[in-house]
Amino acid sequence: MGDPIEDYDRIASSKGNRWLVGAAGAVVNAGRVLLIRYGHGKRKGLWSLPGGYAVPWERLDQTVVREIQEETGVRAEVVDVIGIRTRCTERGGGVFVLFRLKPLLGEPNPDGTEVDRAKYFSADQIQAMPHDEILTIARNAGLAALNHRRGLTPGDRAPGSGDAYRAFLLM
Repeated sequence: MGDPIEDYDRIASSKGNRWLVGAAGAVVNAGRVLLIRYGHGKRKGLWSLPGGYAVPWERLDQTVVREIQEETGVRAEVVDVIGIRTRCTERGGGVFVLFRLKPLLGEPNPDGTEVDRAKYFSADQIQAMPHDEILTIARNAGLAALNHRRGLTPGDRAPGSGDAYRAFLLM
């Protein structure tokens, strides 16, 4: 059996296909959800959930915690999975897992590079935002995070897998 990464690269290249995988997080604190505003690029000025792409040595629940801390200074802990966003274009595809988190430490403080603002919003404030100021997925995921329904929660770990494996299940 070959190396899974090399096998994936070979298959993806032969089909002209690449998939990016990432995570975004809705940090919920006192009935409000944390949003960031992009400070540059084609999304400059748009509000969204903090998040980004995974690196090869981390699980997606670790990715979202890292990205939130990098972009906002808030340390947070995963509560559950509230959604999945997928897309596919001629250039490749992508999957983002959307997590709900609770804050552990720190107040929102934008990184000043990727993010120029970070603050908590209530459901009413999110609903009142003009459509050209917030990404649709961020609006929908933020509102979903503020509802009281449970999502997929951290569940089993494979025996002997250490921290490499984690399932999120509807309990």
